[in-house]
Amino acid sequence: MLLAGAAFWGFLSVLYFVGLRVLPELRGPARTRGVRAWLAGTLAVIAVSFPTGLLYMGEPLASGADFRDAVNRGLVQAAETVETARNVPALIPVARNGHETAATMAQRERQFGPISGDGGGTGPTTDALETVATLLGSTENALVRARSTAAPLVRRIEALSAKVRRVADAPNLDAAQKRAQAKGYLVELGQVVIALRRTAPVEQIEAARDGLLKDWWSIGLSDRAASTLEGTFSPLGGQFNQALAELLAEADRELDRYVEKHGFDLIASRTQEILPIAVFVLLLDLLPVLIVTLLLILTRQDEDDDTAGGNPSAVAVPSTQQLTGPDHRRGRKNRRGGRRLH
Repeated sequence: MLLAGAAFWGFLSVLYFVGLRVLPELRGPARTRGVRAWLAGTLAVIAVSFPTGLLYMGEPLASGADFRDAVNRGLVQAAETVETARNVPALIPVARNGHETAATMAQRERQFGPISGDGGGTGPTTDALETVATLLGSTENALVRARSTAAPLVRRIEALSAKVRRVADAPNLDAAQKRAQAKGYLVELGQVVIALRRTAPVEQIEAARDGLLKDWWSIGLSDRAASTLEGTFSPLGGQFNQALAELLAEADRELDRYVEKHGFDLIASRTQEILPIAVFVLLLDLLPVLIVTLLLILTRQDEDDDTAGGNPSAVAVPSTQQLTGPDHRRGRKNRRGGRRLH
């Protein structure tokens, strides 16, 4: 890349020398042909030198910006996954309290029947409450197991995130070393994020939500019992529903992967950072063209001024009358009369 850039700039320098030293000396049609040829050659070289210079000057900047964005995206995604995973254990007390409430209500209903008003014993209300108690008990157990499985994964994510930050900010590493080391950490970070997502007992949480938000009237409960169960368990079902929505949204998110780009693919993906470099390279290429054009305009103006005001250095060409003079005319007359003047 350096050799190619040096070759292009060398050729461009030759063209600019021609434009500055040779073209102003030409006159008339020769100047017109010379300017056209010089302009065509210069624009052809610029068409190659501009993308070459843009790639040489802009690729390091674009690569650094792309690397920083990839690091930030990976760290943010990992942090959001950890936050979602930490919301799962928050459901443990919800499930425990719901389980205890349902079990107590089922026992009282069996003994006295205060909820249904049927006088106690076994019936639809008692069965519904015992079903809820069993469901929430199994949900609590699943959440506890998930918390135990997720804990070391969360610690690993936090450790990897710290390593990525240290590498990205390391002053003793060049850009290539930072990308190589951080890429390895980001790949492992993505694998751990996927593993953490899988620890959540999504099916059990979904079953708990459905069991708490069911239509109690549809299973044959009285209005009194159905209203009581709905008022007691619907808020718990709403908490499970919110947690389930977050888990499903997190599971559907595509894992961000750091794909290192090069060349014009990288340049095209970082137009915002590259635009100032592109303007600078273009002006750098066109500045000598503008200088040569201005010089040609000035020399053309000088020629027009010389033509309009007279050129003092021009040699005056005598007229025919000045060459012949009065004596010459008299000599012709004498020849007609046959006389010669001595």
